[in-house]
Amino acid sequence: MVDEKYKGETCVIVATGPSVDQNQIDAIKNSGVNCITVNNSYKLAPWSIAHISCNKNWWEYYTKEKDLIELKHSGCELWTQHEEIAESFGINYIKSIHSGKNGNGLSKD
Repeated sequence: MVDEKYKGETCVIVATGPSVDQNQIDAIKNSGVNCITVNNSYKLAPWSIAHISCNKNWWEYYTKEKDLIELKHSGCELWTQHEEIAESFGINYIKSIHSGKNGNGLSKD
C-alpha cells in the first residue's frame, strides 16, 4: 500500500506532451503546490516531489541521465510499476492493476 502522505494537499501532474509550456511550469512552481512528473517531464520540473514512469525501457535508458540521478538525490520519490526495475535501481514500486477497457491502469491497492 502506498502511503497517503500528501492526502488533502493540492498536486499537479505534469506529463510530456505538446500542450505543456514553460509558462505553465513557471505558474506551477510559483504557486507552491506539489508537482508530480511523468516520463521526461522531470526535465521541465526538476523540483518535483515525485516522478513516475511505467515503461521498463524508459528506466533502463534514462537512469544513466545526470539530471535524473540528481532528481533522485534531491529527495524526489521515483516510482515504477516494474518490480525488477524498482529493485535494480533502488526506486519505489507500485503494483499495476490491469483493468478497464484496454486492461491498463495503476492502483494503490
